[in-house]
Amino acid sequence: MKVFNLFLLLFVFNNASAKEEKGVVVKILPDKLILPLNCVAHANLQNEKFSVLYTCLNQFNQKYYFDFRINSGDVVSELNRSLNVIDVNQTEIGKYTAYEITVKDLHKNESKITSYCTRDICLDLFGNYDELIRESILKQLR
Repeated sequence: MKVFNLFLLLFVFNNASAKEEKGVVVKILPDKLILPLNCVAHANLQNEKFSVLYTCLNQFNQKYYFDFRINSGDVVSELNRSLNVIDVNQTEIGKYTAYEITVKDLHKNESKITSYCTRDICLDLFGNYDELIRESILKQLR
């Protein structure tokens, strides 16, 4: 099943396209998302954790990220391996399960990671994103 998901994710991102007036269009199942124009895609094929990471800049030139990856199970336990999970808010949104996760890094800095997962694919939003970015993603998910 992992091989099928890998090929499915590769197919989805090979069909991504950009539209100048709207942004970067990413076709992720079951919905397509429009990301800001300044986002740049990077593929990660390491350690059986295939993902496509979009690096974007906010209005203050700080980075934030959209990480599209295969859903390999429990999002919270995966994060707990490298970060200290403090709080989890889980919500069902149509075909997605949304996780708002507050974490602490090794330097005791708190940050939030928002994940939108289907059974097969997750979108993780993290970094210095503006709340309007998260709201835009929510509006686009059916």
